[in-house]
Amino acid sequence: LSDKQMEVYELRVNIQLECTECKRRNYSTSKNKRTLLKD
Repeated sequence: LSDKQMEVYELRVNIQLECTECKRRNYSTSKNKRTLLKD
């Protein structure tokens, strides 16, 4: 990864999503840290 790509990667955080029916955490997504910190 280049320096620019590392900067972008560090600004994102992985989030595990849980299935509402079986409660298994088999979904994941990434969210921008900047938007998380604003909330």
